[in-house]
Amino acid sequence: MKKVIEKYSLLAIVMLLFVPGCSFDNGTTSPTESSNNSIISLQMPKDGTTGISVFGTNLQWSTTAAIGTSFQIFIEPTTGKNVLPVSSSWNTTPKAVGLTSTSYNTGQLTYAAWYAWKVRALLTNGFWTDSHVQYFQTEDIPPSASNILKVYDYATNYDPNNLNQDRVINIILQVTDPAGNGIVNLSKEQFEVLEDGEQLREAEVKFSAMPASRIVMPVSILIDNSTSIKANNRLPQMKTDATEIVARLSSISTLKSYFNIYQFSENLSPQVGTITPPGVSSDQAKLEISNIQNGVASTDLYGAVADVANSMFNSYTVNEVKNHVMVVLSDGDDTAGKRNLAEATNAVAAKRVYTIGYAGDLREDILKMIGVSGYFNRSLNTDFSSYLLNLKTYLENFSKSFYMLTVTSPKRGFKNRTISIRMHGSLYPVSVNYPGW
Repeated sequence: MKKVIEKYSLLAIVMLLFVPGCSFDNGTTSPTESSNNSIISLQMPKDGTTGISVFGTNLQWSTTAAIGTSFQIFIEPTTGKNVLPVSSSWNTTPKAVGLTSTSYNTGQLTYAAWYAWKVRALLTNGFWTDSHVQYFQTEDIPPSASNILKVYDYATNYDPNNLNQDRVINIILQVTDPAGNGIVNLSKEQFEVLEDGEQLREAEVKFSAMPASRIVMPVSILIDNSTSIKANNRLPQMKTDATEIVARLSSISTLKSYFNIYQFSENLSPQVGTITPPGVSSDQAKLEISNIQNGVASTDLYGAVADVANSMFNSYTVNEVKNHVMVVLSDGDDTAGKRNLAEATNAVAAKRVYTIGYAGDLREDILKMIGVSGYFNRSLNTDFSSYLLNLKTYLENFSKSFYMLTVTSPKRGFKNRTISIRMHGSLYPVSVNYPGW
């Protein structure tokens, strides 16, 4: 009897030693690395594959294990092919658990990085086993990866009375270069669009420029009519220039322009809030400019700029893009002392504000600080038309850099979905999360 017990005890020990790819430490379920596992075979991506999209990839494997086996995924960045990750989580913290299928999408990855991955299986007999380790490398950073892609808003066709219809998601996005110049004439072929990590079919994605009828540009023109301007007889020139600004900007066909005409010396006129948004037509603006007369000696430049800038609220929705512009015509001298320069510069921060300087004793330093989008010295430059042409082109391209992306998704289920978008030549993708129904 003793020999029989010893025989079966020895057999049990031998069986434990030969469970494929397994060893246990203090009762944990963390097998050691195994390179000879015949139960799990890693299929895709092939070992050493390079150029994997940073949008992610589907890890695929096959198995000879019995039905009922569940899988865990381990994936970590590493310093190169055949170099195991040094992270302490490599053997202890899986990226996904409880998988019953033989594929897994990695989700977002990092540019130009090597990754190691393996699969751990919980067999039906209660034992764990690891696959061998394979490696892949993601794509390099695009050579022109300087374009900036922004998503501002989205809307869905959710209808509680028709939950079986395909989901339609309209997304408004914009593409600019690092200097803020609009990138125009883009097409669907220049973008990658995925939903929950899966590439959408061509028929499920539509792409077009934002309609001009939905792009609004309110232009606030501030004209300094203080006596310092009168002394240099600059007001007639400023009124002529302001009229030309209206004519040029109202001719932009890719947006709807409106105008808010202000004059200021001791006080701003009209007061902010008294002009019905988004402003008046170009013809009415020209009439208001022609009626401007000389003001008084005191000049509240900082107050005028701060008040108007603080009323400029840009908005970017699926239904309308509203982008304010301010143009200040002045000698840059504030004599009223009601407000300080910091109030003016804080108000114009992150807004589109241009300044044009007049008179020989210009405060160019002040006008440059207020004109965060550009400053033009009118007294030294006679080619005002070229300046306005450049300004018009810039604003026109900016308005044309808004696009509408429409995704039609057949997916169902009350779960959150993620649409990922990347433009070829843009460094990072952007995403939209929307609730399913």
